[in-house]
Amino acid sequence: MAFSATLMRSASRNFFAIGCIIFCCTLNSIYSFAQKTGAKQGQALADSLLNALPKAVEDSNKVEMLKTISFEYSNINADEGIKYGQEGLDIATKLGWKKGIADMNNSLSANYYSKGDYPKSLTYLLSELKVLDETGNKYLLAITIGNIGEIYRIQKDGKKALEYYSNALKMHEALKDTEGIARVTANIGALYCDQKDNEKALDYFLKALKIVEDMGNKPGMATIMGNIGEAYSNEKNYLMAIEYIKKSLALGEELGDNEQVAWSLFEIGNTY
Repeated sequence: MAFSATLMRSASRNFFAIGCIIFCCTLNSIYSFAQKTGAKQGQALADSLLNALPKAVEDSNKVEMLKTISFEYSNINADEGIKYGQEGLDIATKLGWKKGIADMNNSLSANYYSKGDYPKSLTYLLSELKVLDETGNKYLLAITIGNIGEIYRIQKDGKKALEYYSNALKMHEALKDTEGIARVTANIGALYCDQKDNEKALDYFLKALKIVEDMGNKPGMATIMGNIGEAYSNEKNYLMAIEYIKKSLALGEELGDNEQVAWSLFEIGNTY
């Protein structure tokens, strides 16, 4: 699962209820786009903004509206999300508003990501990165660099993925952003899982688990415990695998996370 952060732009399941879900070794890697609402709520929010859109003046407020519409549509209808995202990007560019340009590139990246068009998603992330670098927003810069690493991971470019993840991790550490450190650390674990290096995967997952435990972040704990269980299963250490997956299950039940519960039950059956 994925960590959410204010304005975050996700593991095969979500650390803290974030939009896009990635399946990799059925592990949880964390790709962070801006936080979305549920599909039903997102549609209602998009509809209300669409009703107000015709009367909106072409200023930064309209860009903000289009950003929200585009992003919510990335979870509902990505083609519509791209349409409104491009409109917002055009206005932000005309205004010369760098924050708006970065936000709209992020929304467009999210929509192409939802469509499975990872090269296009990467193109917009790289454009966002360039603008954020100019604005000096180190927090969003670190998140975007981590997202780029995740796209490279999906595209099986482990060298590039590790390069971007490592840079993102250093930035989160410099910012003392505990949540970001945990997120990227877990993503590096997923990368090593991809590469069948379970020893390194476990090392990073256990580091990430310690961080989220210290934070008291139960959704994060549930996700990473599932990851650890799968890594142990890959090593054929089934006793440890079951131990961690059962812990993940218990937390999922406590949190009322039906997706986490269903995944844990499947993995327990699969491991036995």
